Order: sequence, then C-alpha cells, then structure tokens
Amino acid sequence: MKTDIKHRLIKILEEAGPRGYTQRELVYMLGVSKGYLSLIVSQLEKNGVVVRYRGPGRTVIVKLTKYTHPSTGRYVRFGIVKSSEYVFLPILLKKLRDRGFETELVFYPNVRELATSLLQGRLHMAMLPIYTQLAYRFFGAPIKSISGGAVGGGFIVYRGGEIKELIDSYDKISVYSSQISTMEILSHALMRKMRGRYEIRFYRDPRELVREERDRSDVIMSTWEPYATYLQEKGFRKSPYRELLGEYHCCTLAIHENLMTGLRDLVKTLYSEALREVSRKFDDAIDQYSRIINVEKDLLTKTSRDYSYRDYLDISEIERLIREGGGYMVSTEILRELVEE
Repeated sequence: MKTDIKHRLIKILEEAGPRGYTQRELVYMLGVSKGYLSLIVSQLEKNGVVVRYRGPGRTVIVKLTKYTHPSTGRYVRFGIVKSSEYVFLPILLKKLRDRGFETELVFYPNVRELATSLLQGRLHMAMLPIYTQLAYRFFGAPIKSISGGAVGGGFIVYRGGEIKELIDSYDKISVYSSQISTMEILSHALMRKMRGRYEIRFYRDPRELVREERDRSDVIMSTWEPYATYLQEKGFRKSPYRELLGEYHCCTLAIHENLMTGLRDLVKTLYSEALREVSRKFDDAIDQYSRIINVEKDLLTKTSRDYSYRDYLDISEIERLIREGGGYMVSTEILRELVEE
C-alpha cells in the first residue's frame, strides 16, 4: 500500500514538473489522509526525492527535487543537444558534483526545444547558441549567458564540386538548417555573401539528414559535428564555415535568471575553469564524453578538433556575424544585457 502510494505520488509530481502541487491537492488526488501523506512525503524528502516549501499563507508545496532551484536544493538539471562540441562537459559536471550537487544531463533534438525547456524552468542551465539566446532575450526571456564557450564547428554539407559553383548552378537553392540557431544565421550569412537566391528549410533533428537517402544534389545542409562527418561518410562533401566566413562563436552556457541567487558566481567560475582545462585533460574528457553521448571515441576525437574553446566572448565577432546573417532581432544593448559580466 505504502509503496504504491509513493509510486503514484512520484508520477503525479513528475507530471506537475517545476510547478509541483500543494499538500492539500495531493491529499485529494491520492485519496489519503493529511497525516498519511505527510508521513510519505517526509520519507521521500529524507531520501532526497522530493522537497517541500512554504507557498502563500500556510500553503505547503511539494515537488520533485530535480525541479527545485539549485540555490535551495542540491540538484542541477543540465540540457544539451548532442554534439561533438561539449568535450569540456564532463569536467564541468565533475566540478559541480565535487561541490555537493547532484547533476542530471537531459538531451534535446534541437536548440529551440532546449531553450523552451530552460525558460519553462525544466532546466537550470543549458548549452545554447549565443544567437538563440539573443533571439529569446529580445522577447524578454529570463536567461543570462555565461561568457565563454566553443568557437567554430559548423559545416556546409553538399554534393558536387565547389560550393560557389553549386550555388550559381541553380536559380534558387534550398538550405536545410536547424531553427533559431548558429546554423541558421551561418546559412543566411553564407548565402548573402555568395549572392545566391535561396530558401531556408528546417529540420527538427540532424539525424533526419543522415537517415534520408535521396540524392539532395539541389540542396545544401547546414549542420554540426558529428553529423557533418556522418554525411561525409555517405558521399557528401563538407566545408567548414570557418574557412568561408571566418571565426564565430557557437554555444555558451545559458542559465535561468532565477539561478542568479547563490549559484551565479560558482557556476561562472567552474565553467571558466572547465574551458581552460579541456585541452590539458582532453583524452580523459573525450573518453567520458563519448560514453555520455554514445559516439565512438575515435570519431569524437576527430570531430571535436573542429572546435576551439575560450573563456570569454568576443562581442565584435558576434555582432559581425549578426550583421552578415541578418534576420535576428538584436541590438548591442540586448547583447550586453544578455552576457553575464
């Protein structure tokens, strides 16, 4: 009986997410007495599964520990899109665990869904393209960017000869890209530079590009590693955006503004340390990260070399790519408001 109630309670709280439920609501939903519920919640709280805290008046709210704010709990939910980019992640997560935080890594198919989960409070922090953060911040999203992150790593993937010849051979060409992302703004910047008539189409998950078997001779695909290499192994050519457009920032650590209390300085310090240490601890980090994202170690070692890491942001580089790519609702004021100094 007690075990069944515990399982039902956890399921209900999982569905509630960050909002949780009041003890009064849970008594009604589970059909148990207030005293019995309090006993069950106390046991789960002791085991670190749930937390309860005061709401308005005498209200007591119960939620799963993983949905609590890390400044009141010791649980950090961290979101990423699978990429060769985040080799430093095992270093950062270990640093958090060494300071008493339990960490959970959550995977998303694209940065739009990842950003939405961060804004909804389902994540405490996430690796997000700086351009995605800018677009969301324009509408007042409660996120901040911790300075530093990856540079490079994006590719244009296609069939045929030189990319300029391919673009010139069609009156209009389609570019497949992820949405509200580094890939999208790079796609716009490249097409504008080469003065081709084009349209942007979006894929939800880069694995869609790899699974598709059609020729795609009339399209260009904009993606990141290891997916660019997967496509190369299927006979496509890939060209790094770095060679076509110069240096550019990709992802930085985005945090929910609510994280500011108590944890901001710690996260900023640990993130900076991880970025500086990744080259020195590269082999061990690669070994751990390959298991985390389930990518073969040799392939991950090869594809992660397309990224470099900085513990700072070059604002002028970001502004340059925004000007070249266009389409983003951004200003210098919003950019400086976003970036955590």
